[in-house]
Amino acid sequence: MEVTAATGASFEAKVERWAKLLAKHRLADSGIVVVFVVAPRPDKHVQVKEVAVAVRKAVAKATRAYPGVNFDRTADRMFVAERTSWFPEPRHVDRSFLALAAYKPSGPADQL
Repeated sequence: MEVTAATGASFEAKVERWAKLLAKHRLADSGIVVVFVVAPRPDKHVQVKEVAVAVRKAVAKATRAYPGVNFDRTADRMFVAERTSWFPEPRHVDRSFLALAAYKPSGPADQL
């Protein structure tokens, strides 16, 4: 699980490293998946949705660059969730957290 408050060149490089690792190591052999949790700092005036969109774009770009093989796609093992969706208020947990509901890139590798 990777928690991120912002995006930028270093974040995009990190996403690319994850995609490269996932493409190189099959799920059956490694068991590795990654969830990027968007969680901007409360003291900063950053829109969660803006950061989430940037994270989704970075994940989609990385999965295009390192798609894996058709039976073990990198995009099937990279997810994005928003902390505020899973934990909408202090001391409250949304049901989506229990299922770890999250966005993942979908579609043909060349159209992610």
